[in-house]
Amino acid sequence: MALGNPATGKILRVDNAETLNFLRESYWKSKIDGSPFSEITLQFKNLPPDRAQIFQAKLNDYYFECGCGMGSIFLALAILFLIILPFVSGVSYFPPGWKDVAAGLGILIGSALIGRLSGLARSYRKLIHLSSQLRSSLRETEA
Repeated sequence: MALGNPATGKILRVDNAETLNFLRESYWKSKIDGSPFSEITLQFKNLPPDRAQIFQAKLNDYYFECGCGMGSIFLALAILFLIILPFVSGVSYFPPGWKDVAAGLGILIGSALIGRLSGLARSYRKLIHLSSQLRSSLRETEA
């Protein structure tokens, strides 16, 4: 594992299986503490450059995913749910009481959080799958 420090930030150079394992193991820690590097580059000698570029782009996408896309989808669905709820239930929530407002805010914040966590989990699963594909691709080029 080699770290560089160009003007854009630290670069993690993945050139062996140990560094690839490091990506998988450090994924969740990087979401809490922030990633110590800003880019991942693949530098396997026996991997063709075109395939390395594809793997590298996907690795960067999956590793640096923040989950915001999925969080915004969950939030939009929760807003839609809160808009439709009075019509479906037949109960009028207008004027809303403070408990209704608090419950609505709780639903919105909870749905955004659940969406973000599910987006991160989805990205992590993709990262694991991609690292397995990369390993098998490296085995094929060695043979």
